[in-house]
Order: sequence, then C-alpha cells, then structure tokens
Amino acid sequence: MCGMPAPPSLEVLSAVASGELDAQARRGDALDSKAGVVLGFAGVLVGLTAPHITNALAEAGFASAAGSAVLALIAFTPRPFPALDPYRLRARYLAESEGRTKERLLDTRITIYRHLEPAIRRKLRLVTGATTMLALSVVLTAFGATL
Repeated sequence: MCGMPAPPSLEVLSAVASGELDAQARRGDALDSKAGVVLGFAGVLVGLTAPHITNALAEAGFASAAGSAVLALIAFTPRPFPALDPYRLRARYLAESEGRTKERLLDTRITIYRHLEPAIRRKLRLVTGATTMLALSVVLTAFGATL
C-alpha cells in the first residue's frame, strides 16, 4: 500500500472502532461496579441471616445469598486488557505510509475488541446470575423470617 492513498472509508471505520473499544471498556467498568454492589449486599445478607437460620426457606435464602456473593466475586475478577505498545508501533510503522499505519491500527483495534468481547459477555452473565440469586435470596429470607 506504499504510495497509494488510504481507502476512502478508513477514517470512518477507525473512528467507529475506537468508539466501540471505548464503549466496551465502559461496559466492563460498569459491570465491575455492579458486581461490587451485588457482592456487598450479598455479603451483608449472608452475615445477617447466618445466625438466624430456623427453617428450610431461611436456609435456602442464606444459600442463595452465598451463591450470589460467589458469582459476584468471580465477575469482579479483573478482565484482560490488551494495549498497544507505542515503542513497537514506532519501530514497525515509522517509515510506513500514513494510510498503511492507520489500516493496521484499525485491524489491531478490531482484534482487541474481538478478544475482549467474550470476557465482557461472561462478566455480564455472572453479574446477571448474581443479581438474580440475590433477589431470590431476599424473597426466600423474607418468607423464611415470617414462618
């Protein structure tokens, strides 16, 4: 591609890829925050209900809160975060045409996005499961306390 003009849509695609990579990072951060909140509530519920288990419903509520805490803790684990190495970029692309460099950077951003997407989806499933179990725990614990 040396000496040839950059493909006409390269700038647009590069901007979209950068935006999506940023949005993906924000989604991951938001899921981490939610996992932390669920972990906190589940931990409090476990601590409050453990000494007061008197029936099967309360026991199921305790187990559900503990399960929620475990799922939230797993979801809270750090995700991989590949990054560009400026030194290697300089060494490899300093003499390349601007269009070729932009195209390679676009390809690299797309690869990073595709690499991170399964981890974000896994984190989403874990946070959803933890939240569902926490809600179930609250209901079971409330019913168990009234019996």
